[in-house]
Amino acid sequence: MAAPAHEEPRGYHRLADLMGHYPEAAIFRRFSSLNMLNLLSLQAELIDLQVQFRDIWAEDEDSPDDTEKAFSTYFHKLRNSEDSHQLMMLLDIRKKLYEYSMFGVSHPLAIDEQSLTHTDAALLQASQVQRLSAPEYADLRFLRQWLQGSGEGENFLDGSERFTWDLPSSSSSREHKFLEKDLLTVHTSIEEQDVFSRIMSSTLLDFWNWLRSCISSNRHHQIQQSTNLQKSIHPNSGVLHYKESTLLKVNNIFVSVVGAAMPVVAVVALYFIKTEGGRLGAMAGFTILFALVLATCTNARRLEIAASTAA
Repeated sequence: MAAPAHEEPRGYHRLADLMGHYPEAAIFRRFSSLNMLNLLSLQAELIDLQVQFRDIWAEDEDSPDDTEKAFSTYFHKLRNSEDSHQLMMLLDIRKKLYEYSMFGVSHPLAIDEQSLTHTDAALLQASQVQRLSAPEYADLRFLRQWLQGSGEGENFLDGSERFTWDLPSSSSSREHKFLEKDLLTVHTSIEEQDVFSRIMSSTLLDFWNWLRSCISSNRHHQIQQSTNLQKSIHPNSGVLHYKESTLLKVNNIFVSVVGAAMPVVAVVALYFIKTEGGRLGAMAGFTILFALVLATCTNARRLEIAASTAA
């Protein structure tokens, strides 16, 4: 029976809606340990197959049959041989190698292409998964609070699935750190965030949201006060969503103003400082401050920071 049209999605369906609307919340486990264990298992199987293949190859090499002796010098005879143990073992190795690294041999005798569409290219998969970025702490915190929030995720996770994005407080710090490293996001930022952008999108936004909720609480009683006003799929959840492009624009304006003001402040300070030692100290201080601003408020590389500071 079809669900009523007015029924709100819940559980994983509601979580999927949230991630679909706000890609920043699309955070998943990369299962690094399981991927590595899978690779180690495949590697052990390949080593075992290699040892067996060497024994079979040696037997054929010592065979009185000239055809079997030719297997090591003429692959055409090996491919066209019937019921050859060496050929069967070689085909098994090719299939296992494809699982290990996706670079399989596409000979029709070696690989069933239909079955390979479901084969996990483990080595390439693990490499690609490791390249995916870790989520921003603010986005991870929001997802955790959304999952636990009343009227939002409603704490629907049960059983072992409760530990997908968070661990119980009784877990050790080592387990918490491992979980943080094991999380990934499929969201790609508009541009790489610098240190100041991360601070602005978390701490400063929390303060701004708290201040905004305090000011508007008397006028909008239906909006709940929260320090987590960032994103929401439900209009009455009391959560606000800020566009990433807007935050970046604010950051760029701030950096531009600070960058333009620093030379003026430095010149004015040097004008009022009369002693040579004081001027040298002020020049050193402003130079360090300028490099600090470049390092924290921009994505400038070390060479670019050094060149700008020298100038």
